[in-house]
Amino acid sequence: MTNSTEQPDIETRLNTLETEVTRIREELDNIGQSTRINSDTILSLSRTTADLLQIALSNERKVNQILQYLRDRNGGSSPPT
Repeated sequence: MTNSTEQPDIETRLNTLETEVTRIREELDNIGQSTRINSDTILSLSRTTADLLQIALSNERKVNQILQYLRDRNGGSSPPT
């Protein structure tokens, strides 16, 4: 059995531990939210990159079509520079 002088000390330590556990849980929640935000951002950037690559490929095809048209128009030779 503990005496009365030890009891407040144990209660104080328990309160401190409970406060620390609460703080750690809050930090873990924040880290989880940050991870989700970072994952969403990475996914969004990946989609944007894919969209930009599609646009670049489309533009390259259009440029090639224009060059081919100019070659055909000039009798198969390269367009003048």
